[in-house]
Amino acid sequence: MGLGVYTIYFTDSYAASSASISVSAPKSIDIVPGVLDSSADPIKIVIENNMELNARALYENGDSSYVTEFATWESSDTSVITVPAYGSIKAVGIGKASILVKLGSVTSKHTVIVLPKSKASEIVYHVGIGCACKDASKLNNPYVKIVVNGQLVGEGLIFKGKTYLPIRVISDSLGLTVGYDKIKKAPTINGEIVKDFEKKSEVTYITAGEFRTLLGVEVFLDKKNKRLYIDK
Repeated sequence: MGLGVYTIYFTDSYAASSASISVSAPKSIDIVPGVLDSSADPIKIVIENNMELNARALYENGDSSYVTEFATWESSDTSVITVPAYGSIKAVGIGKASILVKLGSVTSKHTVIVLPKSKASEIVYHVGIGCACKDASKLNNPYVKIVVNGQLVGEGLIFKGKTYLPIRVISDSLGLTVGYDKIKKAPTINGEIVKDFEKKSEVTYITAGEFRTLLGVEVFLDKKNKRLYIDK
């Protein structure tokens, strides 16, 4: 569906009716980590880590919506940052690059700085289910650090008594393919349907238990130190 005004017709056994829907271009697009508020500050990420970004479209009437999977994503320097999937970035080299997003004729870019592992403490983003805050004390849910094959790659959450992992970040870290089954209306990993998942604020999470079952990987939760380890 392109931009413009569309008329949709409804009919049943008793009556017929119609409605007009206007599809307009956003006035601007913000690029944000998870569901954080918009900021002109550079996004920071540690080398060899992944991060989920979102494209949030802002409209003339004040409305906003996430258009992450409808926009095109590019990196100005793939020796620093790559974009293996919509909104998912991977830090491959220390330095600075811009992430470019385009939806129709509207474009946006945001600077990303890749830091060495020795400066990991400078990263202060904490993205939660239903909330994203720079101050971890404001999170709605407890969080855990995720370590894949010895590398810190992101954060998971404890929600409804289960530990949830951001499916795109974990899959990219392990070289897995994420898809979507339109019939089951569920995400897939390497073609296998994910049954136990949550989608909040345009980020899809899989439970640690199902991730282990689907892929046969070793998953260990260190509750004391709030770390979840995945080894493959």
